[in-house]
Amino acid sequence: MAAINLKLSQDELALFNAFAASKKTTIEKLFKKTLFEKIEDEYDAMIAEEALFEFKVKPYTLTVKEIQEKYNL
Repeated sequence: MAAINLKLSQDELALFNAFAASKKTTIEKLFKKTLFEKIEDEYDAMIAEEALFEFKVKPYTLTVKEIQEKYNL
């Protein structure tokens, strides 16, 4: 498993450790979870931008009933 070194001030380290403790987790797990959430948020924003662009080019909507029929829901 790879390791990453991160330079933090004492204040930053204290803040991150206190926050991790308040969430009953480790600082390592907190950093991983937070980074994955950030990646997911940016990916979701990118997909939303693409969908909005696509909709502006070709406005097309479906009713709930049409969606249910289309996807056998």
